[in-house]
Amino acid sequence: MIGSMAKASPSPPNASHLDFLCAVFRDASQPMSRRMRAAAQVAPFVHPKLSAMAVVDSGDFASRLDAAITQTNRMKQIETTPAKAELPLARAQPKHTGKVYSVEHVSKSRPTVKGP
Repeated sequence: MIGSMAKASPSPPNASHLDFLCAVFRDASQPMSRRMRAAAQVAPFVHPKLSAMAVVDSGDFASRLDAAITQTNRMKQIETTPAKAELPLARAQPKHTGKVYSVEHVSKSRPTVKGP
């Protein structure tokens, strides 16, 4: 197996491991499983990962923190009294008449309501 890889993908003696794996996954004469494994091994070194970075240009953390504290102390607090909230009017409750109604099902589709 190793002999077939050496014959199929010749690489210069000073080639890096990365170059060798790239030659393997680009070689169409290699089995697909070998090419896929080589491609998976090379991918983290060829394609960058998406990540967040913070760029800090001015001073160190302590000086930036002091500047933020100074800025906060310069802010003025607005004092106010809360407004009185008005309560909503109570809704009139429906009166219960005491009448009882019964429902008789004449057919399954149309119920009939009978009064007292």
